Formats: sequence, structure tokens, C-alpha cells
Amino acid sequence: MNKKGISLVGIKDIDTINRIRESYPDCYFELSYLSTPSSLKEILPIVKDRVASIHLLAPVKDYFPNLASFSSYEWSEKAILENAELAIEIGAENLVLHPGYLVDGLVSRDYQTRLTQLKNLNMEEYMLQKEESVAAPSYIKSEKYKKAFKIMVENALKLNKKINNLGLNLTLENLNPRVGYMNLLPEESIYLASLGLNLCIDVGHLFINSIIFGFDCLSQTKLLLDTGRVKTMHLHSNPSHVGYYKDSHLSFDKYMPYYKEIISYASSKGANLILESIEEPERNVGLLFN
Repeated sequence: MNKKGISLVGIKDIDTINRIRESYPDCYFELSYLSTPSSLKEILPIVKDRVASIHLLAPVKDYFPNLASFSSYEWSEKAILENAELAIEIGAENLVLHPGYLVDGLVSRDYQTRLTQLKNLNMEEYMLQKEESVAAPSYIKSEKYKKAFKIMVENALKLNKKINNLGLNLTLENLNPRVGYMNLLPEESIYLASLGLNLCIDVGHLFINSIIFGFDCLSQTKLLLDTGRVKTMHLHSNPSHVGYYKDSHLSFDKYMPYYKEIISYASSKGANLILESIEEPERNVGLLFN
């Protein structure tokens, strides 16, 4: 049976968590990659029996894991396995990972520093918009991207075995379209699934990418779910259109016209449904349960 819940990334106070727990007894939570040691110390006693997943890394570190670089793999594996221990302790089954970046080495958690790292890749020719490194369709055809993708797959398969041996699911998330980010197309996630890797499908990211790469978001969401490898999903919406590609993480029903169909189809396939909106947490939870 799939679990329904919400990421703690958009919840700012303990009172809101308690109200959601009381109003929706079947609601689960996802630990956020923005959590701090002090916030987790406060939150875990409240949610530890109802945590479905951990968005790596929690608590937050200075860097993100990066499986697309051999030089960052040792650090990434160690940090992820530490989170795996936490997942076992609190009963979370899924570890959600942004699987790879074109940066050769570790990727900064700080947004502005990370954006500078992406701009320093010297791949302006593959950008639709330079200000936020928005990727053009040609980006995924570049030799640098193809080479990093192969490294990412090799490292993901190695790490996946270790996570599976612990009784957990490593779920690889599809990312939003920035030069330097990886796993952008539905067919890439389907390929990862064909290798036995598990997925976290972020439908908000998929929606933005559908505008740039020219595919139908709803039908591709269903195809991904049909792989049987989607263990969990991130649900939010973005006001994106041609020329505007913001990953805003707004309420799921705000800019996602087929949100009800996604909830229904994903539930029938057994995937967990985790809201990742940064506004209206209680109303968004109601979308899943009412």
C-alpha cells in the first residue's frame, strides 16, 4: 500500500506538524535536505514513527552527494550510508537522491555558490537562459553530459547494492532543467529503471522539462509509473511556460491541471505520494486525503 504525506521542507513550525498528525492520522513525512541537527532533534520525536523517506542529506551538510564524478563518490557514499542508518532507526524505507551533477567533485549546498559552479562549467552554448543556467534541449546531447551520465550510472549501481542490502530503497530523482544538473528526461529515468534502479519522480520538475524538451507531462508520468520502479513521488507545481522556467514548488493543484489524475494513477501503482510544496501545507495534505 502506498503512503501519502508531505516533505518537511515547507513546514516552518512544530504546531503545523502536530495539526497535520492529528487531522490526518495516515499522513507520513519526508525529512528535508534543509533540516539542521537542532531542527531534527526537535522534529524526530514527533514524526519518527511516520517518516516515509529521507531527502538526502538530512541533516544538511555543506555539499550534496554527486554520483556523476568519481572524485566525489567516496564522500557521497559515506554520507548517504550515514543517512541509511538514520532511516533504519526511524523506519523510513526510501532514500531520495539527486543523483548527479556535471561538476567534477562535490556540489555546494548553498544555492548561489552552486550556481557559480554551474556557470563555471563553460557550457553557455547549451543554455536557454544564462542567469539561472537554464538548459537548452542540446544540453543532454553534449559529450560532457553523456560522459558524466555513464559515471553516474556506474556509481548508482554500486551504491544501490549497498542500500538494498540494508533493506532500504535508493530512489533517484529527476531534476529540473539546469546546465550542470542530470537525469532530466523521462527516458533517462526509464533507462535507470531498466537497470534495476528505483526512482523518485518529481512531477513539478517533469512539468518544467516538458516545456523545454517537448513531451507530454501526464503521459510520461504514467509511463514512468508503469516501470514499477517508482517508489515515491514529489508533488508540487510550477508557473512555468515558454520563456519562464522557475522551479517554484507551489501548491500541487495551483499549476498542475491533472493533479487528481496523477494522485489516482500513482496510488494504483503503489507509489508513495509526498507533497513537496513550500506553501499551504495543511491544504495540500487535504488534496491527498479528502
